[in-house]
Amino acid sequence: MKQKELSECYTTRWKRELVPISKNTLRFAAFEVDSISGELRKYGLRIKLQDQPFKILEALLAKPGEVVTREELRERIWGNEVFVDFDHGLSAAVNRLRSALGDTAENPRYVETVARRGYRFIGTVEGPPVTVTEPVAAPPARKIPWALAALLAVTGIVGIGLWLVFGRTEAPLRLTQVTSLIGSETMPALSPDGEQVAFVWNGEKEDNSDIFVKLVGSETTLRLTSGPGADLLPSWSPDGRQIAFARVHGKTGIYVVSPLGGPERKVMEFAGIDRRTPGPETKIVGDLLYPIVSRPSWSADGKFLAVVRNSEPREPGDGAVLLVPVDGGEPRTLLAPKAGDKFLSATISPDGQRLAVTKCGAGTPPCEIQIVPLNKGLAAAGEPRTILPYRGQIRGVAWMPDGESLIVGGFELPRFYSWRVFVNKQRAPERIEMAGADAIWPSVSLRGAKFAYGRSILQADLWRLELEGKPEAILSSTARDTSPRFSPDGTRIAFQSARGGENDIWAARADGTGLRQLTKNMGGASGSPAWSPDGKWIAFDAVRKEGGYGAWIVDAEGGPPRRLSPGAETGWQPNWSPDGKQIYFTSARSGRAEIWRIPVEGGFPEQITRTGGNAGSVSRDGKTLYYVNGFEGQEGIYSQPLAGGEGKLLIAEPIVRVSYDVVAEGIYYITPRDANWCDIRFYDFARRASRVVTKIERPVAFGLSATPDQKSFIYSRPVTGSDLMLIENFR
Repeated sequence: MKQKELSECYTTRWKRELVPISKNTLRFAAFEVDSISGELRKYGLRIKLQDQPFKILEALLAKPGEVVTREELRERIWGNEVFVDFDHGLSAAVNRLRSALGDTAENPRYVETVARRGYRFIGTVEGPPVTVTEPVAAPPARKIPWALAALLAVTGIVGIGLWLVFGRTEAPLRLTQVTSLIGSETMPALSPDGEQVAFVWNGEKEDNSDIFVKLVGSETTLRLTSGPGADLLPSWSPDGRQIAFARVHGKTGIYVVSPLGGPERKVMEFAGIDRRTPGPETKIVGDLLYPIVSRPSWSADGKFLAVVRNSEPREPGDGAVLLVPVDGGEPRTLLAPKAGDKFLSATISPDGQRLAVTKCGAGTPPCEIQIVPLNKGLAAAGEPRTILPYRGQIRGVAWMPDGESLIVGGFELPRFYSWRVFVNKQRAPERIEMAGADAIWPSVSLRGAKFAYGRSILQADLWRLELEGKPEAILSSTARDTSPRFSPDGTRIAFQSARGGENDIWAARADGTGLRQLTKNMGGASGSPAWSPDGKWIAFDAVRKEGGYGAWIVDAEGGPPRRLSPGAETGWQPNWSPDGKQIYFTSARSGRAEIWRIPVEGGFPEQITRTGGNAGSVSRDGKTLYYVNGFEGQEGIYSQPLAGGEGKLLIAEPIVRVSYDVVAEGIYYITPRDANWCDIRFYDFARRASRVVTKIERPVAFGLSATPDQKSFIYSRPVTGSDLMLIENFR
């Protein structure tokens, strides 16, 4: 778009208003369904819903309280069309409907599953409101005496004055949707005046992330970048003339570009190659990954950018806050982390006198928010002060214009929320209820009282693949089901899920039936289940209330969990030795992630790897440790003899989301094939070579497990998406 065309948009922009209820509208709870326009709305705001889920909703609302059979739904959606995978297609469509309604199959509020028959709508359905307006005759005009008119005028002026001084009330909060594009729009950044928003969009094909900008209230969108790498984390300069952003394409760089378009300018580039370059398997680039680089934060005078980079493999200076001159020059370290810690983000306050940093351990989150005072030369003028203790993951930090509080995205797993965190007052964080769940990457305008955020869909289902058949979803919900593991006899599965409200450990039969929740109220997210060799116990990790990760053991039939090494942090991603006497786990207690082990019955941990390691698994003969290195396995799989010796790279292929399984004869693992497919491959110990077993569709989440006969696999597939939302009159 040319500059003239964009400037015309400023004079022709329009505000998107809430859609009025029509006579074709049905209502239930906060939702409205318009059968003519084919739209679902909540509080008057359109919610993205595909055609098939909408048809299911229409069918259920037509017969509230009654069972609508699967055959009726098939006829309504597909008609006489031959659809060989009808059951899976219908289940997927119902899951998308539940996701849009914020409903679950386990605790339904609207859509109830009737086993082996169909579905039933259990909410209360209301028809459209009927309003009859009778014409009213105008009363005859009456003359008002002059003296009385003057008295009324004076009284009115005095009343207006009193209202302006004492009676003015703030405008109510107003929620609107900024984008509803095909694909994922995320990481919004409001311009200083709040009239424009820059954001990341991965395109209609969801194959590459670039920076776009649009006027708030307008449908006109301008592309700013189109490079081959992932362009992320836009940030407006204080004068609104430039947008800084990060580009990850092998190397990580910081760039600036005009909001009107034009050539980009590189501000700096980090030296090392980063093997975590986001690919299509992420769908929402940067929302599901721990940050490679932080959102650039401008100094108040617009001359510097504060930025943090965390590369893989680690390099000197990683995890430190750097101050980068915008117009050229060498960056300098503004704040270095202590040993065993790292920073993930840094945000300068509007007045330039304070720095908000996200500090984490050397391994993975949880993280905490700290405030650091700055002097006029943008150097630390005091010690960091924690204002938000260890919680879950954090996805974005933004200052309020007055500098009295921060808006923080995340940190209450399994659902992300946006919170107001107070800087100086002894006051608990306040959740921003209007933003709802999964509200991340907050941005607040310096003027105009606007708050933008990304509303994300973070869902994952469990899929089973028979080598002689097609993949089948065996467990679906509106929550995230990940990290599945078959029991040693192949009859059961254990996995982590948020279907109960928090990330907990669940078990089921191998076909997905017979669900049982094994952990509850652990005080934090639980995950990474691993069966003991005899199938009687399950080891898992959990975020501790006081911070850090701990490894636990629970009876596979249920019961109170027991923590390994009580009173001290063990680590994450536990796994069993073949004899069931040791637990191997990952810990960053040495300053970086390494593999350790500890006796199941208690004792002192022993460090096994010395050059980095994550997600360890021991061979069936107990002689070799296999593990990944780098972020989520991007460097490949390593092996190290447990009798002594250094770790060596065994499989030089990126492993998708630490998804690998060691069996007696070799290792099954998932690796990217192209933009649309991944391969399940098998590394044969005897032949020392890999072969393709089968291919599966992207994206893929955490976890891969094979049955004992190696004829079936279970893995996790995410269903993701994101739109941008805006709250006006936000103070």
